[in-house]
Formats: sequence, C-alpha cells, structure tokens
Amino acid sequence: MKLTFTCLIISVLFLSACVKDKPNLNDPKNYLHGTTDTTGGGGGGTNPGLSTTYQPVTKGTYWKYVYVLNGVTDTVTTTMTGDSTIINGRTYYSGASAFQSGKFPSSTGYLSNQGHIYIQYATAEGNDIYLYFLNDTTAVGHGWTSPINPTGSVNGVPGQFVGTIIAKGLTKTVNGKSFKNVIHTQVMLQYDYGTGFSTFITYDNYIAQGIGLIEVDSNGLGTTGTETIFEYSIK
Repeated sequence: MKLTFTCLIISVLFLSACVKDKPNLNDPKNYLHGTTDTTGGGGGGTNPGLSTTYQPVTKGTYWKYVYVLNGVTDTVTTTMTGDSTIINGRTYYSGASAFQSGKFPSSTGYLSNQGHIYIQYATAEGNDIYLYFLNDTTAVGHGWTSPINPTGSVNGVPGQFVGTIIAKGLTKTVNGKSFKNVIHTQVMLQYDYGTGFSTFITYDNYIAQGIGLIEVDSNGLGTTGTETIFEYSIK
C-alpha cells in the first residue's frame, strides 16, 4: 500500500503525478456512487464578472503552480485539453499536467464540475481514484463522505474521502496574487484495516470562484506537499 499512498499525496491536482495509464472512461463501472452529503444549507457569495463555477474546464484554460514535495521543488502546468466523456450521467473533462524539470512524470487526469460537486478522477498504481474535493453549496462546518472508487477499496482495503467546508468567502493571497470568494475545504483520505476508518493523508484545498484551485497543502505518512498558483489563464 505504501506506493499507492505516496502517489495519492504527490498531487491532488488531477492526481496527475502517478497516473501511469489513461483511465478507461468508457467502462460503465467507473463512476462515483454511495456518496453522502450533509450540506446543512447553502452559503457563500458571488463575484461579479467571474464565472460562478469554482473550477473552470474550458479548452485552453491553464494553471501554473509552484510544486514542492518533501523539499523537492518544481513547477507544474495543467491545461484543459477540450476532451470530455460522460460517465453515468456525469461529464468528466481532461486536463494534461507537465512538470518543467521532469522530476515528476507528466500525465492526464479528469475533472467533473457538475451540479456544484467537484470530483477529480485518475488511475494511481492501477486503482481508480475519485477525489470529491468540493460542494460549493455545502455550508461551513458541514461536509460529505464518498467512497474512494466504485468498489470502495484499494487493493482490497476499504477507502473513503471525508470532506468538510472549513471556510467560505475568503480573500487569500498566494504568491503575491490576491483572490476573492475562496472556499477552504479539508479532505481526509481514510482506510479501514479492520478496526474502523483512520486518516492517512489530509488535503487542505483553497478554491477561488471563477479560477479554480489556487493552493493545495497535503500531509500524511511522513510526506508533505504544496501546490501554489503563480500564473493562470481562464478561457
């Protein structure tokens, strides 16, 4: 399991860094199910002039991040390709990620932003991973629990993501740039080895309305990672 854990912490953004093979998105069993969501009502605000989505997926949109994993620094660019596919009624859009120095492998991940629910999908070490990282209608202090994939397990071990809205309507500065209408979510990757679910990795995500993920901080299993935005273009 250690290799899979390492892959999951390497890059929350499209789970890009450990994708070895392009997922088979036409396989009908590849969809998220069994999700529970305790929204507790709506909340948040709007930002006039910006798209209401918290994760744009239009072709040609790109984001560049400073990427640090256990002290190793690189820059990564993720670009929406314009390709999409429908899985059990949800549309997933393709995003290609490339690291400047090649310290980490380039790859492709997939994103769904339908119905105020935001899910990243990729294959890590041959396992389908669905990371539900935001519901923008969920109130602060409330959240969701979702299976790690349709089977609910990785290598026979039950897994799930537990997400919580920590704050909404934030103004946050990242690499000298100020972003408004930011939502802070915390998502915990949990596994059950027979004694109940325990948290192995925690992700803190900061998502700006009309722009997308501006910062991701991950921590677990003695590994820490950060992704902070420094350039972007929303098409």
